[in-house]
Amino acid sequence: MSIGPTTLTRRLRVAAAIAGVLGIASLCCLVMFYAALLDFWHPCAQPEFVNPALVPFDWYKALVIEGAKYHKFPAAYLAAIEAVPSLADPDSDRAATNWALIEKIRRDNARLSEGKLGSQ
Repeated sequence: MSIGPTTLTRRLRVAAAIAGVLGIASLCCLVMFYAALLDFWHPCAQPEFVNPALVPFDWYKALVIEGAKYHKFPAAYLAAIEAVPSLADPDSDRAATNWALIEKIRRDNARLSEGKLGSQ
């Protein structure tokens, strides 16, 4: 059984909401990746605490996209993630920290795909 882009979008929003509430973006991101890989998801947030109007910060969405690319998600999944709206993080320090991490991940992924990771 596979999931469609609409379901993936809902999953991304739930994951972003959980990460925002609990402050565990990296753990939530990892759980979402493996849930999508297994085609299995049980949201742990209670419905009264989920706000479907929330959108992820731009850096969080970029981190999810980089992880999806690394794990070689199907093109339709990537397109669905990329279609999710995002917004700039008003906390400039948090945003800068996360964008620096994302840039490192992008460089490492590029070097990995070229077979150069670990070489000087």
